[in-house]
Amino acid sequence: MEDTKILLVEDNANCVNTISKALHEKGYECITANNADEALTLFYSNNISLSIINTTLAGKDGFTLAGEIKTAQQSAAVIFLSQKNDEREKIQAFNIGADDFVVKPFFTSELVLRIEAVIRRATLGISRNNIFTFSNFTFNYNRQLLTYSNPETKKIEERKLTYKESDLLKILCLNINQIVGRTTILHKVWKKDTYFNARSMDVYITKLRKYLSCDSNVEILNQHGIGFKLAYS
Repeated sequence: MEDTKILLVEDNANCVNTISKALHEKGYECITANNADEALTLFYSNNISLSIINTTLAGKDGFTLAGEIKTAQQSAAVIFLSQKNDEREKIQAFNIGADDFVVKPFFTSELVLRIEAVIRRATLGISRNNIFTFSNFTFNYNRQLLTYSNPETKKIEERKLTYKESDLLKILCLNINQIVGRTTILHKVWKKDTYFNARSMDVYITKLRKYLSCDSNVEILNQHGIGFKLAYS
């Protein structure tokens, strides 16, 4: 994590101190700015892995800054911090291409977990803003959202996935109708091939099967001792 640089754009000094301290303790390099212009200069001059941006900056706001960062680097990872639990702000954030949206006040430990999840997804080599569609499902990886368009009721059913569920389903989607080895999944999602991680993986596969069971055209197949395949006919 020594080469992982995080840009924190926040004009509340207490918030800056708390977050930067937590990130340094985790081994990340945290670069801070209190306005958009300074932040953009730092973004251009550093190899930033993730930008954490307050939506309500003085002067140029956080959404405008994030848009400029995305224009410069479409794949740039962004987490928004906001004082408002407002649906319109969240929609605006995700339309820009945000990886997450965190409402204040928050537990610092939770924010760190969210940060690590975004960085982990980046290390999987996954392109951001990918949306997968198969049969009646749409899977938005960035939003960790699995959507099912029920052909009988004509209703949209949504399920929020956990980080592990999202990472696991993404790997299967990237290799749809192809076997993905157990060892490959364990190293990419769980970081280590151990007995306990293998049992955990089996539990998550069972969960995903349950979520997908409403569509007879989709199933996760198990090739014993080898791996899993997301099969779509």
